Amino acid sequence: MNRPIHINLTVEILSWLGVIILLCAWLIVQYAENRHHESVFEQTRKQALVFLWGMERELEGLSEPVNLEQVAQTLSVGLKSQSRPEFDFVIRALKLFDTDGTLRIAVTKSGIAKEEPSPNGHHGMMRSDHQSEGQGMAALLEGRHSHLAGEMEQGIDPVTGEVFAKTHLTIPIRRADGIVGGLEAELDLEKTLLLLDGRDDVFEQGILLIVGSFTLVAFVGIWTVTHYRLLRPIGKFSHLAQRIAQGDLSPRTDHVGHNEIGLLGRAINEMADSIQKLIRDEEAAYLQALQSLAKALESKDAYTAQHSARVSKYSVLLGKAVGVSGKELELLKRGAMMHDLGKIGIPDQLLNKPSALTEKEFATMKSHPVMTAAIMRPLKRFKAFAEIAAWHHERWDGQGYPDGLKGEEIPMLARIVCIADTWDAMTGDRVYRKGMPQEKALAIFENERDSGQWDPALVDAFINMMKQQHHQSIEESVR
Repeated sequence: MNRPIHINLTVEILSWLGVIILLCAWLIVQYAENRHHESVFEQTRKQALVFLWGMERELEGLSEPVNLEQVAQTLSVGLKSQSRPEFDFVIRALKLFDTDGTLRIAVTKSGIAKEEPSPNGHHGMMRSDHQSEGQGMAALLEGRHSHLAGEMEQGIDPVTGEVFAKTHLTIPIRRADGIVGGLEAELDLEKTLLLLDGRDDVFEQGILLIVGSFTLVAFVGIWTVTHYRLLRPIGKFSHLAQRIAQGDLSPRTDHVGHNEIGLLGRAINEMADSIQKLIRDEEAAYLQALQSLAKALESKDAYTAQHSARVSKYSVLLGKAVGVSGKELELLKRGAMMHDLGKIGIPDQLLNKPSALTEKEFATMKSHPVMTAAIMRPLKRFKAFAEIAAWHHERWDGQGYPDGLKGEEIPMLARIVCIADTWDAMTGDRVYRKGMPQEKALAIFENERDSGQWDPALVDAFINMMKQQHHQSIEESVR
């Protein structure tokens, strides 16, 4: 079965961010490139206008009466002077029109063409390309426009047949008595396009450098903000939620600000508080029920209640002697107090039988640790109670019951209660016998230290503790 692909949230965010930034960068490059092209073409038009206005002044300076020869010569000289390298374009032709748009003179690199009468009596072999623009040419010749610029189009060189990009620019020619015609320049834009190609490389490199730098800064900045302000807190929340799910209700988050992350942190803390309160209330109710059960056992078998109290006392003393403290010591005390609670399910005649138990009766008696553990098991936060109840009859050599645990497989607190339980069983009074003296019990413990019943290290600590207490009691009695 194929496992689903896990994509880290950081990777997902940065991936979407990368797509958005690349799309924006592409749009920026396209927009900037178009604006750059428009700027260059606008510069070309301005240069051409300056040239045409210069030609207009040249034509104004012609002495009266002006004839076409003078005009053609002036335009030819101007066309040749335009070939200087400071211009970003090449003028292929200069054309002069009269006020109705009829072409009167066309000057090209190859020569000059003048108007001649047509067979039908009209003048003008060629008409202006602007006649197709109608209203624009009329507005120009009426003085309502300062100039008229055409769109870029394809032209064919009549000599070489090569295709080139061209456009045209027309200005009105004014005299004292008003507009007398129009002057048009046909611009060859191949030089302009070559300049654009060269500038585009540098321009695009600059744009890419800017966009790349911005992208890098944006990635680092957004990753930093996303990681530390979003993903890192979410990761901590996830870890906290897992600990709560596993039963550890003590940790809390410190991300409790007023933004969405802080509100989420507060909600998790409040959830943990609510769960903790609910569990404590349930545990308190259950412990109350156990206390009631213990009282019922006490009324049934007074010895078991007294025995449990003494086992709890000896367990706490031994626990302190071997370094058990704090909450663990409290668990030991309460767990030892309830270690035989399952005996409430053992018949009275077995609990107080003065003679030896039969094999069947002993098997019944041996079931009380399991019954006690079953009673304690709902207290998940106090699992030590169930461990003490279930395994305080296990042996160090693995020959005990009910599960045959061995050595350190037996929890520490259960090993302590095992020693305390055995000690009180030996020294405590029963209805059918009197408990043995402490000296005799200590001697048995010393002789059977390595018998496999108890943890040898704990037995040593217990023997030393009891001897010390015995000496103290003797000294106090002498005083």
